[in-house]
Amino acid sequence: MLARLVFALIGGFGIIFALSASAAGQGRDDGIRVTAAVSAFGKTRPVRRAKRSRKRRQSTPERQAKHYGVLGKDDRIYPGPRHNQIVGSVGVLLNREARSICTAFCISPDTIVSAAHCVFKVKKKRRLDLAKSRFVLPGRYISETLAGDTHQEVLNGILAGSRTRHTTIKTFLTDWMIVKLSRPACWDSLPVVVRKAAEIRKAADEKRLLLAGFHGDRLKGGLLISPGCGVASWNDRKLITRRLRRSLRGRESLLLHDCDAYKGASGAPLMISEADGYKVIGVNVGNIVKRQEWRRGNKLIRRQITGKINVAALASRFSRQAEWMKSARLVVKKQRIARLQSLLSRAGFKPGPADGVIGPRTSTAIKAYERGHNLPQTGQPSLALFRQLAPGEDDSGAQID
Repeated sequence: MLARLVFALIGGFGIIFALSASAAGQGRDDGIRVTAAVSAFGKTRPVRRAKRSRKRRQSTPERQAKHYGVLGKDDRIYPGPRHNQIVGSVGVLLNREARSICTAFCISPDTIVSAAHCVFKVKKKRRLDLAKSRFVLPGRYISETLAGDTHQEVLNGILAGSRTRHTTIKTFLTDWMIVKLSRPACWDSLPVVVRKAAEIRKAADEKRLLLAGFHGDRLKGGLLISPGCGVASWNDRKLITRRLRRSLRGRESLLLHDCDAYKGASGAPLMISEADGYKVIGVNVGNIVKRQEWRRGNKLIRRQITGKINVAALASRFSRQAEWMKSARLVVKKQRIARLQSLLSRAGFKPGPADGVIGPRTSTAIKAYERGHNLPQTGQPSLALFRQLAPGEDDSGAQID
């Protein structure tokens, strides 16, 4: 009998209302679990065949929570008076038609941050119409749509680290996005800061590291705080294989943490409590699960989870972009984007066809123009860029702060 150690990657904590717990996973916001990463062979040992009369254990909410991202004892609590800044800043990115929900948080009155897979990794049959997505701040009874009248217009205004549909541990590095709202809707905001690894470890040792989000198993209860979080090392052999560690470049931009989380906590802010308030140091994006499997030939006999840790993308990946987006004015209308693409082509860049869509080629062309004119390299269709390319033209289609 062959004992096989399988390290399975589960990306994200999205929640689907209609799927059963056995089918819903953290891989995408529509609940499809993405497994497969690095495997290593262990020692062989005999395995007893399970009796046919043995009853299958029924899944309970507690068992489901343990399966996803609740590590050890469930330490999640409801916010208190000291968490008013968090209650006024952390909300839900909701799309009822796609039956998906993620956590998002405010960085300015009309700008939010979340995990990119909440938008870009929805199954095709559950196509996400971003024009019908809303940011809801339950703690203050506030709800607002995203900037743009159509799906494509909203998409044009999203600044994301990655727009890939695939989920691997490498995509965790770019699993963040910054979105403008149609109107200011945030009661409060959370500053995004970059902290060194030593500072984060010190905060964890002092029980000042916490996660705030919405969780599918306790969604009706509202916002939950996971306080006193700890951190783990990429050199921990109980959690990370040598092969996985070597294959991941830029892992210093990912933080392994044990904050309790569940489906729906994708995009939740990982924060440090400081004297002047709470500071966001990362975005919760998923977890890594270590499984031990016993097989007889190609038949799976038994599977057991032997290790698990949650993952956050650190603010060093998106802090500059977040600071720029807080005061940015974006051009999102399709006609204006098409005009912008024509102007870029005339200026000697290659944005692709003038189709009114901000794709990879258009984003690359914008970055090249920004680099040559000493502008922040964002790849976004900003009003400042439009005015430089076409001074004096009408500003209609701009999303104004």
